[in-house]
Amino acid sequence: MRISQTFICGLILCFGVSAQAADKQNHLTDDSFTMTAPEGFRWTKISEANIGGHAVSTYFATKEGAAGRIVVAVQRGAVVSDAVRIAKVKGHYEGIVEEATKLGLMRVTGSLPELKPPVPDRVVTPLTFKDAVGNTLALRAIVFFGKKNTYHFQVSDLTDDSVEVLVKTTESLKE
Repeated sequence: MRISQTFICGLILCFGVSAQAADKQNHLTDDSFTMTAPEGFRWTKISEANIGGHAVSTYFATKEGAAGRIVVAVQRGAVVSDAVRIAKVKGHYEGIVEEATKLGLMRVTGSLPELKPPVPDRVVTPLTFKDAVGNTLALRAIVFFGKKNTYHFQVSDLTDDSVEVLVKTTESLKE
């Protein structure tokens, strides 16, 4: 899953990503889940791939004129093993930090949470980065282990308060 994590990290950490045809709704419906972004945000499917034998669909939500971004990579299939859950959370975190470093961002706050069995269904890692001129990027790396899929979220905005508003999107997910 490391390759896809780097790809996804690159998308969200670039402050401006142009997506192709944008959905006209803030409600995302896929064959196995639904989710609602905040009002004014629009979902775009940006990729579909087979990575490591698993189908992975990636979606991106943005709002015109807003700095906030929501990216979710949906890996088909449930994960029940704590060892695999720990590996996925570590890979998600390390991919974000690695890609941010490549983009010249410096991590200001945030570290990998302590992961011991039983690993919860939802693991949230708050991170803050700064660029060379001091601009801040608040980010939440969230891995949600659903009954049908594993969801790798990256939610970002300019402040911790504004990113927390966007995090509520992840709580709207229904399988």
